[in-house]
Amino acid sequence: MAGMNGRMNGPAAQSADSDIAEAGRGARCSWAWPANLTQRWMIVCVSLCLLAFILMLLKSRDLRQADVFLVKEDLQVLALEGVFLLLMAKGLAGRGFPAWAWPTAWRSARVVAALAALAVLITGLVGWRLVFSRYPLSLDEFFAVSDATTFHRGLFIAPVPAIWREYVPALQPEFGLQVPGHAVWSSDYLPLNAAFRGLLMAVGGAAWAGPLLSAFSVAMVYDIAKVLWPDRPDAAAVAAVFLASSSQLLFTAMTPYAMSAHLALNLTWLRLYQRDSGWSDGAALAVGWAACGLHQLVFHPLLVAPFILHAFASGRWRRAVVFTCGYAAIGLFWILYWPVMFHLMGLAAPQGKGGGVQAFAGHVLQLVSESDPLEAVRLMAENLIRFISWQNPLMAVLLFAGFVPALRTGGALRNMAAASILTLATVALVMPYQGLGWGYRYLHGLLGCACLIAAAAYVELTRSAWSPLLARNAIMLSLAASVLVLAPWRALQAHADAAPFARASQAISADTADFVVVNGGDVSGLVRNDPGLRARPLVFDLQALSASQVYALCRRGRVHLFDRKDAAKVGIEVPKATAIARPAPQELKMQSMGCASVHVVRPQPASSGVSL
Repeated sequence: MAGMNGRMNGPAAQSADSDIAEAGRGARCSWAWPANLTQRWMIVCVSLCLLAFILMLLKSRDLRQADVFLVKEDLQVLALEGVFLLLMAKGLAGRGFPAWAWPTAWRSARVVAALAALAVLITGLVGWRLVFSRYPLSLDEFFAVSDATTFHRGLFIAPVPAIWREYVPALQPEFGLQVPGHAVWSSDYLPLNAAFRGLLMAVGGAAWAGPLLSAFSVAMVYDIAKVLWPDRPDAAAVAAVFLASSSQLLFTAMTPYAMSAHLALNLTWLRLYQRDSGWSDGAALAVGWAACGLHQLVFHPLLVAPFILHAFASGRWRRAVVFTCGYAAIGLFWILYWPVMFHLMGLAAPQGKGGGVQAFAGHVLQLVSESDPLEAVRLMAENLIRFISWQNPLMAVLLFAGFVPALRTGGALRNMAAASILTLATVALVMPYQGLGWGYRYLHGLLGCACLIAAAAYVELTRSAWSPLLARNAIMLSLAASVLVLAPWRALQAHADAAPFARASQAISADTADFVVVNGGDVSGLVRNDPGLRARPLVFDLQALSASQVYALCRRGRVHLFDRKDAAKVGIEVPKATAIARPAPQELKMQSMGCASVHVVRPQPASSGVSL
């Protein structure tokens, strides 16, 4: 593969891999190492925290999940990382680790990258079971599993039995496709992440999806770095190690989130674009089509846009026009995906976000119009803190060192940095609140770019300020801290977040009732059903049921209740103000009928505790 090492022959040699190789050979003066880099890193982190807390105090509202994560999880880890970096900056890294040798040849660098990818694969598979108890915690994850089940059954979309169609708003209260008459059932996300998981269901299990894609991403980062620095195998190994030791990469790999696929396809696109040939550009557009259709259209084009603009600016008009037209067609295809699919199935077009060009534009405008600037700034500060604290500490510091020089140097690293800025600006405008996420998942697709920018800083520092011994020891110390301290700590945090909801879901699934009604906004995410409504008990959101529907359910079968009291018994934290709230009218109606008097989580003898 000639394009891998930058030594192609013939006319194509002048342009192949030029975008990325250019950045790798940038002027050394623009990469000067500030003596107080660690202090600057701490100033940025402290400033973000203060900004978040000040804006939090200005908002007279309940804490959001991002605020809770900041206070209960991220500040602890950030403080530990700060202590670690200060100690390392004081000279601990200079003592040496004679038993370790950092790669100085491509053979040893390949071994490091392969071991890193294998470690990610194993960690992802084990973590899905041990950390998350095989439970998709967020509704984004649940719908990835639900839609994958539909694909695995050979269907594009799940039909809803006529008897339950009027109940769909209570059976699927959030993120469902708004279908007239509720004849079919699906999330409102685009299908390819779920389709890939459905394919894996047929050959061994969808749990392999995230680990496989994340391990592949480590290999792709290594492959891209080989072209960036053809004479520096250690830099390629550093990029792979930085990515593999990111807690964000590892824990997202354990989940059904589409973000692992976004990262893998973004890096594949970068490698194809890097080759700069007719066939590779065509393949890059095919990968772009898949990346745009994973679950949300917006993320992948934000990576691509700076590369297209760079092609225009550098006079590569033909290439720029091909990609511009290609992505316009790709965007139109996915915006029209749901209306065309429904038309082919003889169904009325869905409403809302999946309803075509006008509905898509209306959805975006609604998000922008509903945005609160102060709230957006606060949430983005918290998101950045979460992103920083979920990375390898040295990678985060080197990302600070390399980001501005990357913008100045030009080439692909500038485009990667610009893509990060463009993504942050876009999500701040339309969706600053990420909800659940292990790290900042809206930047997950650009995590490989962050590691490459950090590796670029490493290359320049080892040419000027760092001795090989210092560099090797700094990497080994940071790797040890990430793998032996930060990742286990994050595992305990993630398990504590997920385990109560996993217990609640298991209790509901194992219940002997025909129907379970969930009462309480704090636990409405537990309303989850098989896409074909085959499994029992069916689970309903009590708040979304009318009085007549409550009456009908009580006549059709046994109804059990899961409310905030049940949630507290399995360890879900419920605010005191809502825990003592008055019963909803629907609950009073059931009580008057002698229905749903049994709770899903039954009282147990004090000596034995709660048993599920």
